[in-house]
Amino acid sequence: MSTGPKTKINLQTAINTTDAFGGQSESWATVETISKAVLVAKKGDERLVAGKDNVFSDFTLYLNGKKRNRVNRTVTESQRILIGTRTFDIVDVDDVLQMGQTLRVHLREIK
Repeated sequence: MSTGPKTKINLQTAINTTDAFGGQSESWATVETISKAVLVAKKGDERLVAGKDNVFSDFTLYLNGKKRNRVNRTVTESQRILIGTRTFDIVDVDDVLQMGQTLRVHLREIK
């Protein structure tokens, strides 16, 4: 389920700032670097609706806790993932066994 080559990822959160004239700008800040994530590409005919209407994901990312330990991180759909120069929106996050040991993160690559 979550075996495969380990991938280093950066988990990012949006930061909104207001300039002197009241304008808003958004930038992204890395909140965590994870070195042992597993990224799995879905085949074109295997794209799944990630528990939501008309939301498809192209990749699945698995984040594992250490043996029998809980995953000590929060991942939400308002964040994004960077892998090298590639950027991914987080479509959905679910706890595979409802035990906090493996998070399955459905991703869509930003073109």
